[in-house]
This record gives sequence, structure tokens and C-alpha cells, in this order.
Amino acid sequence: MATSDVFRPKRRRSDREVRLKAVKEITDQPILLEIAKADSDRRVCKEAVQRLTDPKMLEEVACTASHEVVRRLAVKRIDDQAILADLARTAAVWSVRAAAVKKIEDQELLAVITREEPVWSVRVAAVEMLQDPRLLAALARTDKDWPVRAAAVEMLDDPQLLAEIAKNDPDKDVREAAVWRLNDQRVLVEIAVSDPNEHVCKAALVRITPQPLLGEVARNAAEWSVREACVGRLEDQQVLHRTPECFYRGAKCRERQHG
Repeated sequence: MATSDVFRPKRRRSDREVRLKAVKEITDQPILLEIAKADSDRRVCKEAVQRLTDPKMLEEVACTASHEVVRRLAVKRIDDQAILADLARTAAVWSVRAAAVKKIEDQELLAVITREEPVWSVRVAAVEMLQDPRLLAALARTDKDWPVRAAAVEMLDDPQLLAEIAKNDPDKDVREAAVWRLNDQRVLVEIAVSDPNEHVCKAALVRITPQPLLGEVARNAAEWSVREACVGRLEDQQVLHRTPECFYRGAKCRERQHG
């Protein structure tokens, strides 16, 4: 123990383990607030946050604590929708806004956030809480940031819209997100054969089950690695022998898999 520690209360000692133990015994809310905002050690701050019960004090921690992770933890301890709404709109740190958004129930406010929030990560958090299928469809089609479009796609059930996005979105990750939600086998074949990105093609291929359609992809896919992967899934010998262009590669692939 440092000599200067002798006259300090335990919550202000230089040894973090001593401070941590002291915090676990404190019930005074203003003292816990002070510790949560300013202690140099995150573990001590987190323990103080866990012992705070006053929503306004938790809001203050969410806005001003030294450690970002402590700010987010404070948000998780808040249930007051008005406080969460205020944090979602005005917190200086984007991760704090996102944490608040994930607890918001007000659909109108979430819609505003998807339009006005400058950071796409926060808008993604809002999209994941949305329930309006029309707004989700609009975001999936037109949002300027691909992660927001992809998040909206994950919330869609409309097969026609999913097919449209899977075929036409300019970003490969959005197209792939749509593919994973598609069941239309003919659309999946079209994508596996013609999408310019190998990963999107292979995602579509995974969702194709009829052997004749797999044979169609094996014969027509633009990307050779997709044709090879397709042949590796063919079990119907008649279909397999109608794909002579790919048979050799498929057979070699199977030999490698089976030693």
C-alpha cells in the first residue's frame, strides 16, 4: 500500500482490488455515480454501474463516463423509454446511441432515426427494431448504406421483393443477404448462373435442392468454381452424365474429399 493511501477511503485507494471490494459494499447513489463516471479501472466502474438504481444517474453515466463500455452498460440498465429516446437522439458517442436504440419501443422514433441518424451502425440498430413492412421494404431498396439495406433485407418476407433485391442490388453483401431468405428455386438458379460475385452464386447454390436444377447450374454457371461446387452435390447419375464439361472436375473433387 502506498503511504498516501493510508488516509484515503478504500474507494479511492491506488489498488484496484481494494477499490473493487469497497464498491461492492457501497449503497450511496451519488458516491456510486462518482465512481462509475471517473474511476480509472473499468471493472470498478462496471461494478458501480451495476449498483446504481437511479435512472437519471444512469443516464449521466451513459453520457459522461470515462470508459465507452461503461456508458453502454449504463444504457442497458435503463428501462425508462423517455430517457432512452433522449440518449438515442443526443448521446455524443454513436455506440451509446445504438445501445439506446436497441431498447426503444416507439416505432415513430425508430423511423425518424432511420432517416436522420448520420451513422449507419445506429440506423442498423433501428432497422432491427422496426415492425413496419413498408418502411423496411423502402430501406431495403433505397438506403444509401449497404449495411442498412442488408439489415432491412433480414427483416423481409416478401418473396418478390427479395428476388428483386437479390438480382439487382449493387452490393454483393445485400444480394447475398436476400439470397439466404429466398426459396424460389428458379430465381436461385438464375442467380447461381449469372451473378457476377462467386460468393453470391454459391449462396444461391446451397439453397437449390432439385437435382435437375443443380445440373442446369453445373452446365450454365459463368464461374467455374460454382460449376465445380455444383457437380460435387450431384447424386443423380443421369443428371451428372449430362454435364460432361464439369464431370472431370467434379470427379476429381470427390476423389480429394474421400482421400
